[in-house]
Amino acid sequence: MKIANRMKPLKAAALVAVFALAVTFATATAFAETSAKDETAGQTLAAGSIEPADLGTETVDPSCVPGDALNGVKVRFRPAGSYKPVSVEDDGDGGQEDLILYYLGESTHFRLEKADGDSYKIRFFQDFAKQDVKKDKAQILDVERSDGDDSTYDRDGQNIHMVSGNEDAINKRWQFIQQPDGTYYIRNKMTQKYWSLEDLDKPKSNNNEVVQSSTPLKWELELVSTSDFSASKMTSIKNYDSLNFNFGGRTVTSLNWMSFLPDSAHITDISIPGTHDAATARIQTSEKKESRRTQQFYIDEMLAAGVRHFDTRLGWENNRLTLVHSDDADALNHQGADLTLTEMLQWTIGFLEEHPTETVIMQIMADENESKVETEALAFFNAFVREDALKDRIWVGDHVPTLGEVRGKILIVSRFNNVVKEGS
Repeated sequence: MKIANRMKPLKAAALVAVFALAVTFATATAFAETSAKDETAGQTLAAGSIEPADLGTETVDPSCVPGDALNGVKVRFRPAGSYKPVSVEDDGDGGQEDLILYYLGESTHFRLEKADGDSYKIRFFQDFAKQDVKKDKAQILDVERSDGDDSTYDRDGQNIHMVSGNEDAINKRWQFIQQPDGTYYIRNKMTQKYWSLEDLDKPKSNNNEVVQSSTPLKWELELVSTSDFSASKMTSIKNYDSLNFNFGGRTVTSLNWMSFLPDSAHITDISIPGTHDAATARIQTSEKKESRRTQQFYIDEMLAAGVRHFDTRLGWENNRLTLVHSDDADALNHQGADLTLTEMLQWTIGFLEEHPTETVIMQIMADENESKVETEALAFFNAFVREDALKDRIWVGDHVPTLGEVRGKILIVSRFNNVVKEGS
């Protein structure tokens, strides 16, 4: 593969010319499964071994995944063996909308937030929205009441839907009970009934409603993002089996796919999934410039999904290097603040610390205020590689490296008009 002439290697700051591959970002993600254990008996839990918790107290049900194990994880839900994810009807734009199965919906992201010792609140996110969390509308999952009648909460067939207000109510708490095959039963802490489908004969049909039932249905959790890439967090998430593949008798996942490649492979000989204008999942811009948003997922979400090349556009805002898309669209982080180069590096280094078999290629260019951005960026990386705690995280060299040379490191590619001089 030819290296683009415009890409100049930055020697001291590890900026090695390498291809910039932009491909369609697949949401494929798969993680090693684990069996839930009853910590008291030390036995693998089987279906049917569930004992209801005492709802009058904060007694922890030992069969449930602890409330901090999945805290902060953003997931998709799928019926076991189905490719159709759970989505929010009408993308949540109408307020208290029901959950349905819908392929390619734009409302398939849900974040688990610790409620107590053995349960979670489930918060709704839009996949591709101006405001990541819809604070002005319903956003917490609950069991629907018929005509506002509380006595209907316990009925089989009641819809699971979004609501707002009184987020700490027990009817808005959900327990996750992991099965030996890595799937989950999802149970409402108040009603003690489980997620199921209105039409169990059509688990792959669009608009099939998610309802509660006395009979549990198995669900798969697909990881979308987490701020914690530790092994303990990763093994809490079920593999989405159809997205795994077998390589020499071993299962390849989106977290470790580079571990199956030989150290001797040169970076330019590997087809590496990458994203164009990688930081634009959430941006601040005018309505006329909404086309500046070219991604649906944040950088940390892409890392979890297997992306290893990032087209990184830099700007200068409030005396910081920030990520942008041209001079009229500022990239934002999960909280809606300016996404800085420092934060992107923190996400990337955190991932590589937990997955040292991988490498990440960061292609950088100034997308506004070119002269100022280049000057500041070169100073930033020069300082970075002199930090004892950080310098081993960026590859330094003047040749196209092998994978073995860059495992656990960031490989930076320059699209600047200037380069860092060796020894400067």
